[in-house]
Amino acid sequence: MPIIRTSRTAACSIVIAVGFASAAWGFSIEPGLWKTTTTMTSPMMPEGKTETRTKCVTKEDAEGDFLATLSDKDSPCKVSERKESGDTLEFAMECPNQMGAAKAQGSFTSKGDSGSGRMDMTMSIQGKTMKFSQTFEATRVGPCE
Repeated sequence: MPIIRTSRTAACSIVIAVGFASAAWGFSIEPGLWKTTTTMTSPMMPEGKTETRTKCVTKEDAEGDFLATLSDKDSPCKVSERKESGDTLEFAMECPNQMGAAKAQGSFTSKGDSGSGRMDMTMSIQGKTMKFSQTFEATRVGPCE
C-alpha cells in the first residue's frame, strides 16, 4: 500500500499544479473558489479512483505564475516542457520522490471559469514501473470563503 499511497500523492500534486496552471500562461481564469474533480485509472485500478478538491485561487494567483509558485512551495514536481496554444496548455513534468520518480505529459484547456484536461504518468518506484492516466474537470464555484 505505501507504493500506491506515494503514487496517489505524486499524482495529486501534479493534478493540483496543472488544474490551476492556466493563470501563468495567458489563459483567462477567474479568481475564486475552484473545485477540481480528478479520475485516475491504471492497470492496478481499472475501476478508477475519483477525488474532488477545492482551492482558493487569489487574484495574485490568477495573474502570476501560479504553476511555478505551487511547484516550488508544495510539490517536488518540476515542469520540463510547456507549450501554450490558444486556450490550451500542454506540459511535461518530472516529480522525484523518496521511493523513485514520476514523469507526466498532459494538457489543460481553460475557459475562464472552467477547464478540463488529461495527463498520462509513468512512475518508477522501488524498481517497478507503473502507469496512470488522469482526467480532470475544474470549475469556479464562487468567491473564496
